[in-house]
Amino acid sequence: LINTAGFLQSQSEQTGQQSSSQVSDRLQVVNVVGDHVESQEIQAVNMTVKKAPGADDIDLNTTTIQFVSNQQIEDLVNAERTNSGAANFSTDTIQDDDSSIEDSLVLNSQEDRAIISLDLGNNDNVPSANTSSISNMTEGQEATIELTTQAGGVTTTTLTAPDSLSGKSSVSL
Repeated sequence: LINTAGFLQSQSEQTGQQSSSQVSDRLQVVNVVGDHVESQEIQAVNMTVKKAPGADDIDLNTTTIQFVSNQQIEDLVNAERTNSGAANFSTDTIQDDDSSIEDSLVLNSQEDRAIISLDLGNNDNVPSANTSSISNMTEGQEATIELTTQAGGVTTTTLTAPDSLSGKSSVSL
């Protein structure tokens, strides 16, 4: 009985830690910009992200993205994780005091900021390492992005393209 009680206590502590990580270990989206607007279409999405308050270190290598629009659903992985033709996203550093993002793609401080970039429609004029079959976003179109960290924490962001893209090269989404 004593062994069983110890085992059950250990199991419940582990389950509690996993549940807590799924809630707190997530990304926070600071800003989303649609770039390379051409022919009334947004050809790239750049999201500035940071650790959510109370989150442990976030590994962008193991973070996954699901892009959902009226026309499609696409699952994406970090370009650093794959050398296949799988759909992916790329990352870049904005602010990183200890090179944790640059060296290992880990957000380990509340001050760390990274850009997650999605190339929409495989456009030749968008400089990225991305490959995806996500269609360009058009005027007024909506899409949802779900960022899932290694702990299972999910952040959902809704993107809405402006009703008019005329004469713009970048827009807030």
